[in-house]
Amino acid sequence: MVAGQHCFGNTGSIDEGCDSLFFDDATTGVYNGQVQCFDVPAGAYPIRSHDTMDHESGSDLHVNYCSGGASTCTPAAAIPSSLRRVSN
Repeated sequence: MVAGQHCFGNTGSIDEGCDSLFFDDATTGVYNGQVQCFDVPAGAYPIRSHDTMDHESGSDLHVNYCSGGASTCTPAAAIPSSLRRVSN
């Protein structure tokens, strides 16, 4: 990630389901309808998510992202693949 503000938000329906996203070492997740921004130096940061759904859930949840440089921004697009790495 480049240095600056990086904002995340979850959107969609939470019919019999819930999720949260955790950026870096955050202990409070980004929940449906919320936005959190993080002002960070350039580097690689972990992004973790937790999803719970009932077996008949109609949930349709999405993580949105934006990079705002010196300012916060409104997350409106998926996290770019160039920022994603899978680790176990």
